[in-house]
Amino acid sequence: MRKVVLSLFMVGIVFGQSPDSLFWFHPDSAKEPSLKWPLVINQVFSPEYWGLVDSTKTVSRESEDGFRVQIFETQSANEAQSFFRESSTALNDSVYLTFDAPFYKIRVGNCIARYDAIVLQKELKNTGYKTTWIVRTRIE
Repeated sequence: MRKVVLSLFMVGIVFGQSPDSLFWFHPDSAKEPSLKWPLVINQVFSPEYWGLVDSTKTVSRESEDGFRVQIFETQSANEAQSFFRESSTALNDSVYLTFDAPFYKIRVGNCIARYDAIVLQKELKNTGYKTTWIVRTRIE
């Protein structure tokens, strides 16, 4: 008897509600307050702040599209640092360590033309870096 009464009660609850009783809130009627940003963010965009930042710059570098030869790639920061130190002392050219998630990459050179990068790649292979490839990137 209890099961029958409980079943009828549940059926009454489910079918007794109006069809839109679950949708008591209409999203178009929402009135959200305007955002009030902290004063700190407004100070970052002030001209005085940028004047201070620009005055601390000592070196400005021009960059352009070019090529580098990538000689190493790893996910380990320690391995990348040690390989970077070894290759910086072993090579006469500019060596760069960059991080493009999730990989640390060691790249060599600043070649404007692809032909120069091919010549550099051959020199690196003769030096002992067997797995090298040419990468198009921004150079200094």
